[in-house]
Amino acid sequence: VWPGDHLVVRQYSPLRTMGGGRVLEIHAARYRIREGRRVQARLARLESAGDAARIREAVDAREGNGITVAELVNLTGLPAARVAAMLADAHAGELLSLTPDGTVWIGAAAAGRLRDQVLQRMEEHDRRNPYAHGIKKQELRSLFPGMGDETFAYLICSLQAAGRIDADAERLMLAGRKLEVESSLAGAIAGVEDSLRRGGIEGLTDAALHDLLARAGRAEASAVDFLLKSRRLVRVGPDYYVHPDTLAEVIAALRGRLTKGDPLEVGLFKELFGLTRKRAIPLLEYLDRQGVTRRVGASRFFC
Repeated sequence: VWPGDHLVVRQYSPLRTMGGGRVLEIHAARYRIREGRRVQARLARLESAGDAARIREAVDAREGNGITVAELVNLTGLPAARVAAMLADAHAGELLSLTPDGTVWIGAAAAGRLRDQVLQRMEEHDRRNPYAHGIKKQELRSLFPGMGDETFAYLICSLQAAGRIDADAERLMLAGRKLEVESSLAGAIAGVEDSLRRGGIEGLTDAALHDLLARAGRAEASAVDFLLKSRRLVRVGPDYYVHPDTLAEVIAALRGRLTKGDPLEVGLFKELFGLTRKRAIPLLEYLDRQGVTRRVGASRFFC
């Protein structure tokens, strides 16, 4: 059955024709009684709609998501070539392609509403987590469970292009947002920095960090995130935190002692910095991740 097909409604006992009509929509979504007026208005538009209008109606019906060309073919009964031509000729700004190859589309008005929803969710997250460096992409993605990947990716890219959000590999942050600490926590955070500097390469453990931030209460996790994202604290490994200036001193000392390609054994590293193996191994692994050293098999070399 396709839109435009005629239908006859018959009763079989006793046999009589009760009426007929024309198919306006296939695969129609279910709706609530209170939505009856809206559905009737939509069907009235479809009754007199041409091909282009039918495509726009199908796209707009997916207001919370995009729709593929294949789905449009299935919903409208139009050939794929006709659908593609109609999309290409759509009024500028009325329909938007979510993908470079033009296989997924969304209504411009719906995209605008979704962008506002994304910004609203980010603002709500920031109010709940005042010291957090934005929100993780996957966490934000999980707040829109019914949204397709193409739609989410398009929204994020368009918000970045418009200068509304900033992004790195893992996080999204509202543009212009500055990480600021409440005065009640400023002292605790300053105490963490002071302890890190005094602790040097031995750094701090989770327990020590927890004690220093005890006054933060529920905001402790956000305060730690603030310290990490503002580069006042570096998580070298599990249960091991160091001040970034201390790491810079370690790298400078290595560069003063070694040249590119020189081997760097664990024993030498421990001797150079007076470290136990418990601290030396995670620190060397951190230097590997930063590209300061490179591990090949059981050996490690300075880069």
